[in-house]
Amino acid sequence: MKVAILCGGKGMRMHQLTEDIPKPLVSVCGKPLLWHIMKTYKYYGFNEFILLLGYKGKKSRSILLMINGCTTVLHLIHVLER
Repeated sequence: MKVAILCGGKGMRMHQLTEDIPKPLVSVCGKPLLWHIMKTYKYYGFNEFILLLGYKGKKSRSILLMINGCTTVLHLIHVLER
C-alpha cells in the first residue's frame, strides 16, 4: 500500500527547531520525525512512501537514504514542489 506524506511547510511554530533543518528532520528521541512517521505507517502495512518535499526539500533529500535504511522501506519516491 502507498501513503503520501506532506513534508513541505516552513514550520513557523517550531521556528527555533527548524531554522537550519526542515521539519521532517527535527530529532525526536534521537531519530528524525519523519522516521517515526514512516515507522508507524510501516507497522500498519504501508510499504511505499511518497514524500512531498517543499520548503528546504533539497536538505531533506540528503537524509532520505538514511531514513530508508532505518525503516526497511521497500519503495521510496520523493517529489520536490516548485
